[in-house]
Amino acid sequence: MLATISFIFATGYVAFLHPPILLVPIWGAGAITLGYLAVRIGMHDPALAFSAAAVIALVNVYVFYTCRTAIDLSSTDIHYSEIEQLTGLLNTDGLYARAANLLAARNRQDDRHMVLAVVSIDSFPLLASMSGPRHANRARIDVSQALRETVRRGAIAAHISDSDFIVADTFTTPDASPLIDRIQGAMKSTPSRVTASIGVVCTPLAPLTVHPPEVVIDALLAAAAQAMERAREDGGNDVRYDVRDNLPIDE
Repeated sequence: MLATISFIFATGYVAFLHPPILLVPIWGAGAITLGYLAVRIGMHDPALAFSAAAVIALVNVYVFYTCRTAIDLSSTDIHYSEIEQLTGLLNTDGLYARAANLLAARNRQDDRHMVLAVVSIDSFPLLASMSGPRHANRARIDVSQALRETVRRGAIAAHISDSDFIVADTFTTPDASPLIDRIQGAMKSTPSRVTASIGVVCTPLAPLTVHPPEVVIDALLAAAAQAMERAREDGGNDVRYDVRDNLPIDE
């Protein structure tokens, strides 16, 4: 009876890697085995037979639902076509798709501001020409890893061009400096040691509700890109914030 606990390994294997329907023959064999052993033990100790069989059955059920829950928590609805292959971040299509979902949270009371940042690697063309494409790709991978480790769960991190990355999230206040400070600190600790010019736009979510998500994202990207260019023109490795009470949007 104790040895039948080994059925949990087959249960876990199927739960993780195969459709649940395959558990029918496995649990069927387990039920027959448990039933036969319970009858034999029950001739001498019915209470022990019942409790032992019940514990083993419940452990199998628990393992199955634990494995399926772990899969559900770790799964994503992001399609592979929305992933940029080099960095593993969202590409432009993925950015628009995820940002539209993020804007759906604009009616929440705890997140009242939309923040979008353009993070552009300084002197990237010079880096690529002097160090070669391999080193340039390494720099982009390092920046993407820094962003991935910095943004919170549910935020957006995308790579939309050779040197430009996007971070988007919702905040309770218009102050996005804690996030940007973490990004700058993470980039300084990367092996590539690259710097970036960062433009940040922050605006209340409520006025955006009357516009299509794609139009809102275009306006946010344009405003953040302008702020980033100001940071680059002032020497780079700096941040410019554009906090607006009402973001002008042309449809």
